[in-house]
Amino acid sequence: NFCLWLRSHIVRCWHRRKKRAFTMMIYRSVLACVLMPMAANAWLVNVGATRSTPTRATTALPMAMDYNDPVVAAEFAKVQPMEYDDVVIELGEKGIPVPPTMNDMEIKLMLVEMRLRFSGDLKGQKKPVKPTKFSSLFEEAMWTKPAFEEFYN
Repeated sequence: NFCLWLRSHIVRCWHRRKKRAFTMMIYRSVLACVLMPMAANAWLVNVGATRSTPTRATTALPMAMDYNDPVVAAEFAKVQPMEYDDVVIELGEKGIPVPPTMNDMEIKLMLVEMRLRFSGDLKGQKKPVKPTKFSSLFEEAMWTKPAFEEFYN
């Protein structure tokens, strides 16, 4: 262990009362303590910095809403006259907490997005296709019994 060796070396040099050797040993110890971590880091490979394949730049985020879309505009027109408390209550019913740092407009936009995602009306959302063969009784009940699906959701 380096620390035990260093301690024993200091004790030996001090007992020998070789002032010059003791001073040189201190310099070497400090230099070793400073340079050893740097030398250890030099052997580490930085995986994130070395990419062999180029990445594609995307211009549009897939999770962003298009506010020029008529579906989004129609839903926003429904949400716009709502009071703050009504918006917070509706988001809370779906299990979405409203942070206290958000303003009124951000919360209304969150409600618009929540409504559109739950209804499946956003662009890029795929409607689920009914399977021909069900893997469980639960899945069969979700697809064939609308009352069960409504109760579950």
